[in-house]
Amino acid sequence: MMLLDSILAVNTRRNQSTTLVTVEDWPSESGLLQHSALSACDGILLAVPPDCDALKPLLDRRRLPFVSIGCTSKSDDVAYVDVDNEIAVKSAITYLAERGHRKIAFLSEPSQEYRFVKERL
Repeated sequence: MMLLDSILAVNTRRNQSTTLVTVEDWPSESGLLQHSALSACDGILLAVPPDCDALKPLLDRRRLPFVSIGCTSKSDDVAYVDVDNEIAVKSAITYLAERGHRKIAFLSEPSQEYRFVKERL
């Protein structure tokens, strides 16, 4: 929620509109690119797609620039923003361990389809 709040705050300050579109079937024409909201977009922020490299050809065909949030790419021409999940988890575990906690649970998305889930685990 903080990410979305931050995006909305910046866009509001810049007098830019923001459209939020949710998609279950990411890497397909019918799932992502058929949304009428996207026809008026100047660009897209993809929040945690399972595979941003698979989406690149679809978005290129529509000439939609995009930045992926939470999905690194193997390609040099895909822009993305991400955190170092391994360092973040190590920091969280260290914080808890220094306070005497020894039984630490890991709760996450049930599917390991997302790279960040694998890295954090």
